[in-house]
Amino acid sequence: MGPFDRSVSEKQSRNRGWVFLCSNTTEGECFERNLVGTKQRHLYRLRNLEPGDPILLYNYESRKLVGHFAALSKAQLDIVPDAWNRNFRAQVSVELQKRFKRPLSRDALETFPGLNFDVRGYLTNFSLPVEVILGILDVAAGRRKLAGDVVNPAEQSFRRKFPANLLGSDGHWVRSRGELLIDNWLYTQRPSIPHAYERRLPVSEEVYSDFYVPVADCYLEYWGIKTPEYRVRRKKKLEIYEKYSFNVISLEDRNIAELDDRLATRLLEYLPDAWRFR
Repeated sequence: MGPFDRSVSEKQSRNRGWVFLCSNTTEGECFERNLVGTKQRHLYRLRNLEPGDPILLYNYESRKLVGHFAALSKAQLDIVPDAWNRNFRAQVSVELQKRFKRPLSRDALETFPGLNFDVRGYLTNFSLPVEVILGILDVAAGRRKLAGDVVNPAEQSFRRKFPANLLGSDGHWVRSRGELLIDNWLYTQRPSIPHAYERRLPVSEEVYSDFYVPVADCYLEYWGIKTPEYRVRRKKKLEIYEKYSFNVISLEDRNIAELDDRLATRLLEYLPDAWRFR
């Protein structure tokens, strides 16, 4: 991650990957030219795409995910003017990461939340959260069988010991009273602060945050357990946050009673300049 930027759209784009479509006719040209494209009218929808962002290529005719690329450019008109008979002029130069020997089927993709297909069989998402992209790639590589599977043994053990059986006001099931109070605090602010619970970090390591606040590009961690095993877990997670220069707010038990002060003050460090709590 680069230096923190106050632009909400740029913050969100750093946590997203992209989906491009091809057909049986155009698939080969994508791989041959290291190029993906879409209709010119969709160029504005790709304005936040940055070099390095992950890109998936879905063949809507074969109903399969056929490749994984990394963007080498921003989206532009006519990078290769004669590509695809000039039908797809909004283009991105890409570098191939993996051409799937066993392409992922539409049936498998439909197990991932948030993916949408229209009546023609087109995958209509232009972008997806990076953790969804990582999950798709894990299934495509055989590291997971199903969307949402947790492979990390330490994470599996933690979830068995601390089941998510407390329901927050916004519908999130959380694992402790402290997390419940944080979840409800975020939801009941005015304006309410959209947030994800147990979001996978957008990195190769399988690590999950307690909460993620997209508008602030910030992770929240509640350290509510004091066992030696948990201290090891905490140390490893904080090392990952530091390694990738992620914004993170740590909360201890003593902070739960002062969320209006502690959490609000820390969040304002990362929220857009115009944000105001009411």
